[in-house]
Amino acid sequence: MCGLLMNKVKFCMRYANKNKKLADALSNTIALIAEQLLPHFCAENQHNYEALNTMHNLCYLFAQKTQQVFNSRIIHTCIDQNWDLKGFRQVLQRVLKTMDVQNCDSLVSLIDAKIKSQNLQSSSCIKAIGAFIRNDKKKFNEDDLLNPIETYETDFGFIREDIMKYRSQGINHQCFSVLHPWAYDLDKVDFKYIMNNDLTPKICENLKVQSA
Repeated sequence: MCGLLMNKVKFCMRYANKNKKLADALSNTIALIAEQLLPHFCAENQHNYEALNTMHNLCYLFAQKTQQVFNSRIIHTCIDQNWDLKGFRQVLQRVLKTMDVQNCDSLVSLIDAKIKSQNLQSSSCIKAIGAFIRNDKKKFNEDDLLNPIETYETDFGFIREDIMKYRSQGINHQCFSVLHPWAYDLDKVDFKYIMNNDLTPKICENLKVQSA
């Protein structure tokens, strides 16, 4: 299962719709984790349920965050000020820490730099995209969207489709003007609300024991 989840990670990055340069920069590292480090970790811990369960949870979260970071909509990213990229970074750090990989500072710095630069541009990107949301008759012009295109490493077609979907939902444009610069904490968010659901005891209780 861990291998299949990491295949999804590689697939999402290979066909990224945004953060394309970041995907290229991280591709070799992700391949190393998925094809070398992860199989070694699973082999070394094949009789350690807790270790394997933790790694499976991390791979699940990593696949989820990767999908959001490289394929979710630009508007979602702007409003949440890179919530998903913050989560992506922390899950990746935890995966490497669990595998006892040292000296990952340059990798973390690369992602942090991307988060910082995109957050600095989020207000101006919201202003550029907001002009098309406030006026649903405004014709699309690539030059007017150049800043969000470059900031989020995407293309004109992807961001235009995002705006068109937003328009079709009929959401009040004021909803797009609010920034949510939340801090992300892996243990207080995903592991608390998503992964704190071990059903093993309940499943075992309900399994019928058959004697030979």
